[in-house]
Amino acid sequence: MSRAHWSSFLIACIWACGAAAQPCLIGYTLTASTPPTNGTYACGETVTFCLTIDSWNTTNANWFHGVVASFGPGWDMASLSPGAAPAPCGTGGGTWGWYNSVQGTAGTSIGAQGPGFFYDLNNDGTPGNNFGDFCTGPWTFCWTISVLSGPACVNGLDLGVSVNTFGDSETGSWGSTGCTGDVIVPSTPAVIQSCAANAGIGAPLTVCSTSPPIDLFATLGGGPDAGGTWTDANGAPSNGLLDPLVNGSGNYTYTVGTVVPPCSSSSVIAVTVIQQPDAGNSGSLTLCASNAPATLVTSLLGTPDAGGTWSGPSGPSSGTMDPAVDPSGTYTYTIAAAAPCVNASADVLVTINPSPNAGGPGVLSICSDGAAETLFTHLTGTPSNGGTWSGPSGSAWSGTYDPALDTPGNYTYTIAGTAPCPNSSALVSVTENQLPLAGADAVSTLCSSSAPVLLTSLLEGTPDANGTWTVGGLPTPALFDPAVGGSGSYTYSVAGLAPCPNAQATLTLSVVQQPWAGTDGTLNVCVGSVAVDLTTVLGNAPDAGGTWSDPAGAATAALFDPATDAAGIYTYTVPANVPCVAATATVLVNVSEQPSAGTNAAIQLCSTDPPTVLFAELGPTAQPGGTWADPSGAAHDGTFLPGASANGFYTYTIIGIAPCTNASANVHVTTFAATDPGVGGPLALCSSASITNLSASLTGNPTPDGIWTTPSGGAFSGSIDPATASSGNYTYTVS
Repeated sequence: MSRAHWSSFLIACIWACGAAAQPCLIGYTLTASTPPTNGTYACGETVTFCLTIDSWNTTNANWFHGVVASFGPGWDMASLSPGAAPAPCGTGGGTWGWYNSVQGTAGTSIGAQGPGFFYDLNNDGTPGNNFGDFCTGPWTFCWTISVLSGPACVNGLDLGVSVNTFGDSETGSWGSTGCTGDVIVPSTPAVIQSCAANAGIGAPLTVCSTSPPIDLFATLGGGPDAGGTWTDANGAPSNGLLDPLVNGSGNYTYTVGTVVPPCSSSSVIAVTVIQQPDAGNSGSLTLCASNAPATLVTSLLGTPDAGGTWSGPSGPSSGTMDPAVDPSGTYTYTIAAAAPCVNASADVLVTINPSPNAGGPGVLSICSDGAAETLFTHLTGTPSNGGTWSGPSGSAWSGTYDPALDTPGNYTYTIAGTAPCPNSSALVSVTENQLPLAGADAVSTLCSSSAPVLLTSLLEGTPDANGTWTVGGLPTPALFDPAVGGSGSYTYSVAGLAPCPNAQATLTLSVVQQPWAGTDGTLNVCVGSVAVDLTTVLGNAPDAGGTWSDPAGAATAALFDPATDAAGIYTYTVPANVPCVAATATVLVNVSEQPSAGTNAAIQLCSTDPPTVLFAELGPTAQPGGTWADPSGAAHDGTFLPGASANGFYTYTIIGIAPCTNASANVHVTTFAATDPGVGGPLALCSSASITNLSASLTGNPTPDGIWTTPSGGAFSGSIDPATASSGNYTYTVS
């Protein structure tokens, strides 16, 4: 709802409901910086009054708009000084200010008011034409004023103070009924107490913290009475002697009184103690030209204040000393002081020592048989003379490297620095390369059958192992195989690491061919075979020109005759030239006899005969160890089983050792079947039975056409008539 809508509503309520006004000022506090002493203030005494409004009631929408203080006749109105205006409490966007007079524009205005604090909502410089600060508080307003002095300071004059507040319907533009019943806030009642006591006139006093102690009484004007008392800035009793090193800023009060009439007079000296700046104490700084920039203030002694300025031999300085750019000399640190203090300064004496230069790192590659060299010439950069050398072990060294005496490694050149410059060092890394050794020239002869050999092992001396071999200008392996490689001039080269030269040696190599006796063989012959040339039995084309020896080691011809020569190992030997050795190969001669299987035979057997061993039928020339075959050609064990084995030719064979042939003989076997009368048994017949053929009573497989005999041995037909025949054994016989 806008303020205009609020206005219509509130006015209507007043007209319809009757007067409903009430106080707007609800909660407040009025304070005095120095309360009156026994209801009195002394002539010239200064007091600050502050009104704090804690609660404002917006009765009939009256917003807080102004506040005016009224002072009794004992106050010096010319000394009235308003305090700072408060910040707005509401959100309207206006400001509080001090105005000598304000005339409200609302119909309920009570006339011009002022001087006082008023709220200007629209910030046009005329608070009377707008509304107040829409808030319930708090706000604080202060006024500072002094009691009359001199002849105008009459004993008993009223020193009362009252403060009145106004809503915006009273001093502004709000048209509703104003606040009613607002109190006019009074101060504690007080009057002037005038007497003959004279505390003099105090004046502001500014001193430096390093100033000597000051008698404050001597600074009072107006001829003050002696014998009074002093209080310091904290209100504590003081002897009136201000020591700036001990006492701080503030109001120092001198009070003097009289007995008749009983009264007192006070004067105030507002003391301001300005601290004397501290630039510290002078110091010194020694730097090396190669040092990083240094902050000069850290070289000052004591506890210098920050914020000063630096100047040096070349004029103003940043306070950071860069030894690579800035010169040696005195650098002054200055801190400006406010009067009556004086500027403070302290010096830093800067000394810059030059950096030693040992140069940059270097390298030296030297051969183990090289001449001695001075390492200084191998440093890089621009090293200074006069340094010292140390070897890889850290011990002092001459500076001249002799490969015959010194060991490779890092050799250090050092130039001593003047403090704080560190020593400067540079390394020369010495690499000593060994002179390559290819050995000495040599002549060697190998047999083609020798094992592969490293050619370097044939050279004289102690050649290095990392060289390369060539023959006829072409590379060749270091491992020489006499079976593959030939005679020639072989060159061994070992590359030297600079500055060492390469090394070479020559091997004159002859390869002697190893004779070949062929590979061992075996000769199997049969007694009676033709003679055989043993050389033809050896394998892989043996060399000609060799000689043979028999199993006893005696020389023999190459032609072996089975009829006269003994079996065994025959050796073929081919002679050799040094360093080769004679070659040999052997022939194992096996002489085999022609086997005998005996003579052919024929036998007849009865089927009931026992088993027959057929080998016994071949005769005395038969040799054991052969094999049998039955008439069908199947293998047989050589034992004939009558009645079970088949009739026919049974063949016995002995395998001959090549070149002997197999031997065979046979036994023709004929088997005749045996007769069978069958099996008789008891037979009981009745005398009245019919004629019975006894052959029918035989069991088994009786052969027919046999002959029967009676119990008495007489011939019998085989048919028995029980009526006439007698009991007994009747026999059936087959021939």
